[in-house]
Amino acid sequence: MCGIVGLVKLKDSFRVNREILCNMIKVLSHRGPDNISCKIIEKDVGLSHARLKIVDLSENANQPMVNEFGTIWLIANGEIYNYKELRKELESRGHRFISNSDNEVIIHLYEEYGIKLLDKLDGMFAFSIVDTVNKKVFVARDIYGIKSLFYKSNDNYFGFASEIKSLYQIVDNTKVDIDSLSYFLTFNYIPAPYTLFEGIKELLPGHYIKIKYDTREVSINRYYKLNLKKRERRYFKDKQEVFNHFEFLLNNAVKKRLMSDVDFGVFLSGGLDSSTISYFMRNNIGDKIKAYSVGFEDDSYDEVEDARIVSEHLSLDHKIFTVKNNFPVEDVIKLIWYADKPIGDSSIIPFYYVSQKASQEVKMVLSGDGGDEVLAGYETYQAYYLHKFYRKVPDFLKERVVLPFVSSLKPKFKRLTFEQKIKRFVSFAKFDWRKSHILWRSIFTEEEKKKVLKEDVVKKITDISGTDYPLTFFPEENSLNSLLEFDFCFYLPNDMLYKVDSASMANSLEVRVPFLDKELVEFLFSLPPKYKLKNLCGKKV
Repeated sequence: MCGIVGLVKLKDSFRVNREILCNMIKVLSHRGPDNISCKIIEKDVGLSHARLKIVDLSENANQPMVNEFGTIWLIANGEIYNYKELRKELESRGHRFISNSDNEVIIHLYEEYGIKLLDKLDGMFAFSIVDTVNKKVFVARDIYGIKSLFYKSNDNYFGFASEIKSLYQIVDNTKVDIDSLSYFLTFNYIPAPYTLFEGIKELLPGHYIKIKYDTREVSINRYYKLNLKKRERRYFKDKQEVFNHFEFLLNNAVKKRLMSDVDFGVFLSGGLDSSTISYFMRNNIGDKIKAYSVGFEDDSYDEVEDARIVSEHLSLDHKIFTVKNNFPVEDVIKLIWYADKPIGDSSIIPFYYVSQKASQEVKMVLSGDGGDEVLAGYETYQAYYLHKFYRKVPDFLKERVVLPFVSSLKPKFKRLTFEQKIKRFVSFAKFDWRKSHILWRSIFTEEEKKKVLKEDVVKKITDISGTDYPLTFFPEENSLNSLLEFDFCFYLPNDMLYKVDSASMANSLEVRVPFLDKELVEFLFSLPPKYKLKNLCGKKV
């Protein structure tokens, strides 16, 4: 994991300033404390890199990295899991490498395939390539949005960075983007390409930006889309074959993510996903695995006993850290600075603490993130099926029985209770399956936002309900897989993965997510819903 920064001149009067470039990367030093470097290329492009050493600890793997001809430059954040296979292929074609870094294959893939190299990569990444021969700069983000990338473009320059705070070294605009504020109130997070700051955007997953710095052209292109209709439907003769193939793919996903030249461990929550990841790690490694769990003083949130049972069963080197109810407000202020985009997901706090503790012993961990989105782990998927039945209940029964009963329920100030769940379900069940699903995940309603925000602000919001933009992520097919695809493409990268990246990199810790292996994801989406949710029980496979 690393931090990357780039600045491209788009107007003759603009100068790529080395001091500004270095300031941009210094505020990202937490992402890569092992080496920080800046490079001006042909006076038109500046690249900076903050490195966290995971694969190839030598100085040869420092970035910016360049090919043997001095024409193709690279800065990258992330890991390429199939780099050894790619390197072998490239060496057979005469390419010469100066390091054992996984990122160096990107340079030579570009020499062979141009930007179509993106189809060859298996990994998580955000990177930029500078092609000085053709006067092009490419900036790309991985297919599922595991790594973040932000950019700012105007007539003078195009700037990009791993975090927004880096761009504020060149941007003096502090205006709030009103639509982004509205989305934050709706969801507790801001979906890409929006950010809270006017003029600063986030690159969507599976997209790349091309900048022709001689002609000043900037274009955004999509190179990958998770698509239900186009996905291959595999044939399996029975469910045992499905289970066997799932086990094979998940084991392989874990195995390839164990490549490392530094000590690593696993985040063990006690849930099904992280426990399964821990099992496959133990299955592939003979040594004791370091496992890290977070406990809570509030019993309604605590799952640490489950984590302890799994740890004992797998003989893990297990450490548990308890989050106190009165954690310091100073830590929240730190998290606001690290996160850049406001995020109301309170789990970022324990995740920050467990990352902090883990980083004292290891530099990389595996986690179970993504399992809920590919295996229907959330209760909103159960609500989808209940929604079908509820819509058939006669209106007079809803008005005379259901609504009075729900109104009589008193709120309890604990983790989401049954009373709270049923109230939310009934409140939004009047909408169709798409909008209901979106609103079940919402925080502020349209009416509540109108009460909270000033009248002149409300008038500027183009999507006051907060549902118009999210609806564009929905497939047309009315199915569980459509809900999974929506959450996978909208909720997962904008909330869960953003939280993980912000809190872990704040502590110079790399997190790898086996459930987001491309082959595994596409296999799971090809399966009928019964393998994911059956009899209102999720994660059946």
